Amino acid sequence: MANFTPIPVGEAVDATSELFNERYQELSDAIDAVGGTNPFTTLRFGLGATLTISGGAITPTHVMHVIDGEGGAADTLTTINGGSDGQLLILRIANAARPITFQAAASSFAMPLGVDRVVNQTGEDVLLRYNTALAKWVELNPRGITVQTTLAPTPFGISSLILPDRSLIGSTQGQRRLAVDPAPDAANGFRVRAAAATLNAEGIATPTIANTPTAGNDADGVWISMPSTAVAGNNGGFVSTTFNLLRRAYSPSFFVRVKTAADISNLRFWIGFISADVTNVFTLAGATEFAGFRFATDAPDTGWRPVTKDASTQNVGANIGTVAINTTYDLRCRLDHDAGLAYFSVNGGAEVSLSANLPQATTELGVVMRVTATTAAIRAILFSQMAVEMRP
Repeated sequence: MANFTPIPVGEAVDATSELFNERYQELSDAIDAVGGTNPFTTLRFGLGATLTISGGAITPTHVMHVIDGEGGAADTLTTINGGSDGQLLILRIANAARPITFQAAASSFAMPLGVDRVVNQTGEDVLLRYNTALAKWVELNPRGITVQTTLAPTPFGISSLILPDRSLIGSTQGQRRLAVDPAPDAANGFRVRAAAATLNAEGIATPTIANTPTAGNDADGVWISMPSTAVAGNNGGFVSTTFNLLRRAYSPSFFVRVKTAADISNLRFWIGFISADVTNVFTLAGATEFAGFRFATDAPDTGWRPVTKDASTQNVGANIGTVAINTTYDLRCRLDHDAGLAYFSVNGGAEVSLSANLPQATTELGVVMRVTATTAAIRAILFSQMAVEMRP
């Protein structure tokens, strides 16, 4: 304690001693400084042990910690255990090659911008303070968005940005965030739409359709009903005519609207980016690379499963929701090449991410929207639209 003068060794003091009371006052002043009466001239926090994320969670013991991903890989932080009102926490990552995503929609966070914060630099600190009223850790230093316009040629920072609703997804906190990177008007892309019993394609050749689809328009929208045949392993739906439309390096994203039929037993759905057409398996074979959604009753899946696959290994995430009959689903997937992450959401819900076994950065990919019958019975999926966007 800098303002405390030690009592000389061997000098007797008691409660009536002037020396004792002088030292007592010095100690009282120092305590007042800690309580906020007097200003600090400097403040330094000791660094706690490196915390490894486990099941999305960490338990801090100090004000400052370095955090690392589970299994020595990129990871997503969803939960910080503990916290008392006003408590500060400063976090930085262990390695830029293992980025950590602070998930905006997680129960432990209140991110002011409502945006997942991906930290991929070891020199970048995330400052949080616990708010008892919210029962959340509130980020105090959100990264702003830099904007430059013809009216303001000098870039300036802003803390929030409202864009057209078509490019936004809601979160469980009622906040909105960008759904695509980059924005649609700055991106390359293509679209496929249902048109009675056919497909209209914009920006690519019309995909290859299996079997004999029919018009499926109903009160929910415009659909093309795409069946398999009554042969086990037969594929219905469509696949792009070529598999050189995009790469992970372009940070592509897709939006697909589909509807299930009246029978979803004994089938598989594959929807997403892919390097070759699917075969009659729920684990993609050989060197096929993929990022998208699977629903396979023989896996067995109960909901939409986010899936990534590189040239050797398939990585399957947890079920998102429950797939039901006669139900419309909006499926979104975006690949963040810079962060090495794939994000997935269903019906505008909170995104989940996968970091392992992404398609390789330069692998040529197309698109797939398949239904496969796993028994000798016709199975179908109704398709409305697909939109794909990517960096120029």
